[in-house]
Amino acid sequence: MKRDAIVNLLKDDVVCVHFTKKDGTLRTMKCTLKNDLLPVVEVNSTSTRKQPENSLAVFDLEANGWRSFVIDSVKCISFNTGV
Repeated sequence: MKRDAIVNLLKDDVVCVHFTKKDGTLRTMKCTLKNDLLPVVEVNSTSTRKQPENSLAVFDLEANGWRSFVIDSVKCISFNTGV
């Protein structure tokens, strides 16, 4: 899957992303980029941080925090999240 397609899915819904971690273990993360589910964060307009194109930062709903994964490590994305 392409990065833009994954971002669009995450902005629309909560999904489970199944991917291989850098240490080789499999991980399933229930995550989103849906605005109404993200924590309120104060934005500092002088700080700009560019995210690498090969990874994606998402909000992990089970860990209640920001996590990231490498796009090429994604095995599948499922929608049966129970939310």
